[in-house]
Amino acid sequence: MKNKTKAFLAGAMCTGGIWWSYHENHTLDCETFVYQNKKVPNAFHGCRILHISDLHNTSFGHYQKKLLKEIQFAHADIIVITGDLIDGARSKETNLRPMKALIQEIVRMAPVYYVPGNHEANSPIYLTLVAYLRKQGVKILDNRIAYLSKDDDTMAIVGVKDPYFYEDSSSQFARTLVELRKAVKDDFTILLSHRPEYFPWYEACGYHLIFSGHAHGGQIGIGHRQGLFSPHQGWKPTYCDGLYHGKDSVLVVSRGLGNSKFPLRIHNHPHLITVVLSHG
Repeated sequence: MKNKTKAFLAGAMCTGGIWWSYHENHTLDCETFVYQNKKVPNAFHGCRILHISDLHNTSFGHYQKKLLKEIQFAHADIIVITGDLIDGARSKETNLRPMKALIQEIVRMAPVYYVPGNHEANSPIYLTLVAYLRKQGVKILDNRIAYLSKDDDTMAIVGVKDPYFYEDSSSQFARTLVELRKAVKDDFTILLSHRPEYFPWYEACGYHLIFSGHAHGGQIGIGHRQGLFSPHQGWKPTYCDGLYHGKDSVLVVSRGLGNSKFPLRIHNHPHLITVVLSHG
């Protein structure tokens, strides 16, 4: 009888652990922030930008049904994706299915702008991914600038490739940031860049609103918007979740949606962010 009781308790604990793990890794947190700046063009006052990052081939329900429902609720005017749609460790073309299920639906909701992350830089199926995104109408900002026009106003969105795409990663990345900013004709400029740890560089270049991911929220939450460890930032990362204000720039960091080498999130749910632009 005792053995049956122990087996029952062990089974219950195992089931509970599986449920808890699934809950932590598939419960979506959706946040909305207002970004206020007098440089925001009048015509873009109230513009809603949905930020997606670090999908890593993760599925949220059948054909991304759960994720798509939340995205639809955001009523986005623009959707930005800041890298790691795929996972470098899973490089078969069948691994593109979660990404395809997401992309083919969100392009119907709003214009989509994308920059690649470090996992795309290391993936043998990156070119297959790019070909699919282009076919679906996604604007790929791999060291490119896109101009949005509305009424008599324009707004620039700059996208920079992850440093892993360059042989001399840091210096080439820095030069590219400067060159792209100089090439922008408009004053108010949005930057899409996978890495949040370069925020001081982004601000020094004169970018006003920056969207990043990569940090995965520090993987394990240890306090309010504080994580335990993030790649390229180490322990207790400085930039891992939410808004960070510089003197003239604001960094928006998504905790991302999926996982990579470390397969679990603890007190750190997958994350969607909507930023509402305000001329003020």
